[in-house]
Amino acid sequence: MAPRLDASQIKAGKRVSLNVSECDLHAITLQALEELSAVFTDRFVLKAEGVLNLVADPTGLRRIVENLASNAAAPELFSTFSEFSRLRS
Repeated sequence: MAPRLDASQIKAGKRVSLNVSECDLHAITLQALEELSAVFTDRFVLKAEGVLNLVADPTGLRRIVENLASNAAAPELFSTFSEFSRLRS
């Protein structure tokens, strides 16, 4: 729900507050993908080593990773693609 509220606020010209701090993008991504793996089994492989520190909003980054990963792994996207492939063959 929060992403929709954020988008509505931005469209209305309002500011969205960020809680910026130093965070590790690798750790945030790993945690998000591990949790999504409970729903989307055998869909994610993270190839990253070490720490990738940056100054950002960790909650916002996590929401971005979750959104991108779940969109990529959504079963309906695969069935749509395979139906498209069959139509073209």
